[in-house]
Amino acid sequence: MFYLLLPILAGVFWAVCYTFMEQSLQNVSIATWYFVGGVVSILISLLLLPKMTGSGVDIKPLLKKEIFIVLVVAIVSAKIADMSIAFALTKSPATFVAFGEISYVLFVPFVALFIFKDNQITAHTMGGGLVVFLGISILLFGQLKGKADSNALNIAQEDAPVTLAVAETGHMVD
Repeated sequence: MFYLLLPILAGVFWAVCYTFMEQSLQNVSIATWYFVGGVVSILISLLLLPKMTGSGVDIKPLLKKEIFIVLVVAIVSAKIADMSIAFALTKSPATFVAFGEISYVLFVPFVALFIFKDNQITAHTMGGGLVVFLGISILLFGQLKGKADSNALNIAQEDAPVTLAVAETGHMVD
């Protein structure tokens, strides 16, 4: 039953990751982020996972071409997704990036169907996907509208010191 809570636990740690990654990328390069992450991954795969799972690194299954290809596509896809997140976090707040990233749930059933002929599409997945899509749309629209409002506010604030100077002195400044 504990396994049902693991996705929620992952969500909590993704939240920690996004917020700390946003802060980290203000001070270190994406390349540094990846390097440190790679070192941590190697340590986990060699030291922690064998104790947790009872098995260590095993490359024998990778000798089968089909298994190797699926693994490489999964890893390359994960790295492209991770780099997309990293680049997005250098330009957008973690909350916005996280909400946009959850759009992957819309694509998983279709990838499973079209690539592996595994139909995971049900009324529940379609309904949940629609709710996620609506939520992402609301957030994206709000973010775009907020940037427009913020730009207007910044322009107004640039004029504010002149207005304040006029109010304090009673004289018009040319």
